[in-house]
Amino acid sequence: MLKAITSIAATLISLNALAQQPSEASIESLFEVMNSKQLVEDSLVKIDATLQSSLNRSLKGKPATAYQIGIVKQAKDDISALIHNRLSWQNMKPVFIQSYQKTFSQDEINGILEFYQTDAGKALLNKLPTAINTSVELMESQLKDMSPEIDKIRQAAIDKMKGVNANPDLEVGKGINNEKARPPHH
Repeated sequence: MLKAITSIAATLISLNALAQQPSEASIESLFEVMNSKQLVEDSLVKIDATLQSSLNRSLKGKPATAYQIGIVKQAKDDISALIHNRLSWQNMKPVFIQSYQKTFSQDEINGILEFYQTDAGKALLNKLPTAINTSVELMESQLKDMSPEIDKIRQAAIDKMKGVNANPDLEVGKGINNEKARPPHH
């Protein structure tokens, strides 16, 4: 009898777990409200801009022939095509659906959808990108302010490495200039 009750309870628990998984349709509704497709497409545009900027920096200050510039442009175009193909909305949507199904219950998806239909939810959706961009800008500003200190630490490490290279018999822990060498952070 106990075995039968345990079996029934296990079946009910597993059926309840299945019932809680959100449907693809409800997740797609959430993606629609959140404008997820546009967010992915906007991210790809930003990745392109970052990639172009990075490639431009790699040439900055160095004379380049038209042929070399063409190679860099082709590399950028190839990388961009790869990124756009792999990270397109069409390819990522099933991944996002699976992630949401593993993360949220149907009740949670319903609640999130309900919230996003309120004025506060709409404000969050509309203003969150601005808040995130502002936060990133403020963090970048902090990093810029730390740049001289970071450069100083980096240069000290380079100088120490030069000392180690000049004196390979230095033991770990002895350091350079009577300073203790620190083990690398992991």
